Amino acid sequence: GREAMGFGDVTLMMMVGTFVGWQAGVVIFFVSPFAGLIVGIIQMISRSDDTIPYGPFLCLGSLLVIVKWPAVWNLGMQDLFRVSWLIPAVLGVCFVLLGVMLVIWQQIKSRLF
Repeated sequence: GREAMGFGDVTLMMMVGTFVGWQAGVVIFFVSPFAGLIVGIIQMISRSDDTIPYGPFLCLGSLLVIVKWPAVWNLGMQDLFRVSWLIPAVLGVCFVLLGVMLVIWQQIKSRLF
């Protein structure tokens, strides 16, 4: 009965995407979870709590991409965004992997907690 991601996060991502553009917004969307993952694992080990505010990690990912955007763009993102079928294919694979990860996570939670 709890929301996984509130509309505040969606609004924040919309504002960030409007500011930096859709290409950087996609990169931010995929960079932000890594900081959240590290902090989330530490938080679950130390406090056994599974509630994590996601907005600060969106801001951290946005800051990282904004500061390092020329390096990120020249590293190969420029070529990836030229391939029109690649982005929908990557999104589809990510949705499938997300489903698999959620099933595995539910099994871990049910066995450990």
